[in-house]
Amino acid sequence: MKLAGLSPFRLPGHYAVWRDGWVQLWLWDEQQRQRLAEAQQAASGCLCLPETLLQAPPATTPEPSVRLVRVQDGVDLQVWRAGVLRASVFQDGLPLSATAWQAVRGVPGVRLPERLEEEVPACLERPWASGASLVGRDWERWLPYGLAATLLAGSAFNLTQGAQWWWAERGLAGQQVALAQQVEPVLAARTRAMQAESEIQALLRLQDAPSQVELLRTVAGLLPEDSRLLSWRFRENALELLIQTSRADPRFFVQRLQEGGRFQDVRVEPSPRGDGLQLAMNIRQGE
Repeated sequence: MKLAGLSPFRLPGHYAVWRDGWVQLWLWDEQQRQRLAEAQQAASGCLCLPETLLQAPPATTPEPSVRLVRVQDGVDLQVWRAGVLRASVFQDGLPLSATAWQAVRGVPGVRLPERLEEEVPACLERPWASGASLVGRDWERWLPYGLAATLLAGSAFNLTQGAQWWWAERGLAGQQVALAQQVEPVLAARTRAMQAESEIQALLRLQDAPSQVELLRTVAGLLPEDSRLLSWRFRENALELLIQTSRADPRFFVQRLQEGGRFQDVRVEPSPRGDGLQLAMNIRQGE
């Protein structure tokens, strides 16, 4: 609880009582209390108890009730509900200030009486609050330490878990590095083997591929007898020819060349210059 934000005093003193789930909190000027204690030569560490705790409380009612109580050095404007003190405003004397009335009006459901008489409640031998409230000062004093200890314990647990995770990740990273070093020669050998296999396959394809002379001899055997080879070009797996012949039907050349066994995807077009036919075909692999 941030008492500095609730109290108008620079150095607030306080006393708290818990009852029926409500905290009843009294605030005062701690510097003034210290001066009074020094003037009266009070023992150091003496307990400052609100005077209201030693006065008989009013009868318990479900509705808020307002009463004006005469205390030792002034008056106390109080609002009670269901046996719980909901508001308490102290003044040195009468009349009551607008601030006091405003504080009372802030209590939900309160109705201010037209006339308010001073009351002098009977003095009790012991406070009307529960006995546990009298040791509340020790509880309040040790509460910050308990919270701090709880936070430290939680932080220590988180740090321990984080350290365990860090060590585990570090060990795993070391294992990964060692495994990579062990596997690296195997991967390098596998890469070299695959590269060698690829080179062997390429050499085998070159060995199996027919020579250009053989291809031209095969084409010449499939073309009409009056055909004349004007030019040819062999590139990778494709053969292009320019021939001069009296046969102009493309279907004849496509059928003869593809049925010859070595060629596929045969294409026949007239030469753009009008000097013959252009034949383009791919070499069938594995033949």
